[in-house]
Amino acid sequence: TKFFSDILGGPVEYTGRQLKGVHAKMSITEDAFSEVAELLEETLEDMGVEDADIETIMEIVGGVKSDIVTVSSDEQ
Repeated sequence: TKFFSDILGGPVEYTGRQLKGVHAKMSITEDAFSEVAELLEETLEDMGVEDADIETIMEIVGGVKSDIVTVSSDEQ
């Protein structure tokens, strides 16, 4: 919650570990990242979040993809 608040410009500062280090050994693929991103988008839609806000959130989340994805989907 703190992480999302911080990256989305909220009032709570995230002071935990860096994304790249946390996800380095998790073997997260591009496909897995995309699946979670799609679930997030669907959840935001279901909660009635405005389309423009969803677009902004998804752009921000997409911006951290390179810190989370550690395995190319074709390497599986």
